[in-house]
Amino acid sequence: MDLASGWFAGRPAQAGPQIQAAIELGFRSVSLLPGDPPLQPGGLSSSTGRELGALSERKPDAIGAAAWDALHPWTARREAAAVASGQSALQELNFRRISKVLTALRRLGGSCLVVAAGLDERPAPQGRGRKLLARLQAGGAPKLEEESMETLGQWALGRENQWECLARFLFQLRSQAPGLAIAIAADPSPAGLLDLACAERLLRDPALSGIGLWLDSGVLQIRQSLGLEDVGKWLDRHAASILGMSLQDYAEGQDLLAPGEGQVDFPLIAEYLPRSARKVLSLAPSYPGEAVIEARRALGAWGIA
Repeated sequence: MDLASGWFAGRPAQAGPQIQAAIELGFRSVSLLPGDPPLQPGGLSSSTGRELGALSERKPDAIGAAAWDALHPWTARREAAAVASGQSALQELNFRRISKVLTALRRLGGSCLVVAAGLDERPAPQGRGRKLLARLQAGGAPKLEEESMETLGQWALGRENQWECLARFLFQLRSQAPGLAIAIAADPSPAGLLDLACAERLLRDPALSGIGLWLDSGVLQIRQSLGLEDVGKWLDRHAASILGMSLQDYAEGQDLLAPGEGQVDFPLIAEYLPRSARKVLSLAPSYPGEAVIEARRALGAWGIA
């Protein structure tokens, strides 16, 4: 099991010291998840000559997974989050960045690239999604039944173009790094592009063979709390495609909780999560090291290690 780099909150900002600290806490390494602060390869052995995705050849001082957006500086993240944009300029920009991002991943020794699918780029769905998430964070229980299901259905139909754009981006990634494990991740917002329908479409595409899913227990719980997909549906339909999972608890608008402090059904996750999937404990930086160790042990007691 890895520890999410986000727990360090960017201090230190170098991979070597973070990995060493994670090992001392009983973890295999660190993984750089979507939204985590940038991580520099300082303190790592050279990985220039290794093939991307060759997990068996990874050295002990290499990171595990790394997110596409987190391999960009903060100033470039807005564009990096738009890998599924229907705007040709943003598409071309992210295509041009692929080589640079793969080089950054190689320098960190990463074996899996996590790509957040992003949001519906239309203002109305994004605004509605922000509103619902804000109400949930404030302790409310907004359900999509409160909203116009007809409108939401129309929005979903309008995402076909962005799904195609996401598929083109993933194809470009696969073409430039055929040996790399690539996993797509969902967003908690109702405006998130990656829902069950999108996942099934992408995972069935023969041109995207080998691309899998990166699930997040907190994100799935939020989506379920909003009246979107049940957590069990993601696990039941796509267990064989799960390449990795971020493990955090969630309750009453608060994410990044230690397992057992919220609503996430970790025994259910343990039942479906493949042994080969990379597991990453994702906690708020406010947790001390002792609590991180206890969280890892709690997951182990559920059979997640």
